[in-house]
Amino acid sequence: MELTVMQEKLIEIPFESNYLIQFREEKPLVFGWIAGDEPQLLKENGVI
Repeated sequence: MELTVMQEKLIEIPFESNYLIQFREEKPLVFGWIAGDEPQLLKENGVI
C-alpha cells in the first residue's frame, strides 16, 4: 500500500454573503441569503 502525504498550507478565500432578515414580533428571522459562486472560488483555489 502506498501513502501520499500532501503538505498543508493556509488558504484564505474571502466570501461575501448577504442575509435577508425580517423582524417578527421584534425578533430577527433570516429567510434567505445571497452568496457568490462559492464552489467556483473553492475550485479556483484548489480546495475541491
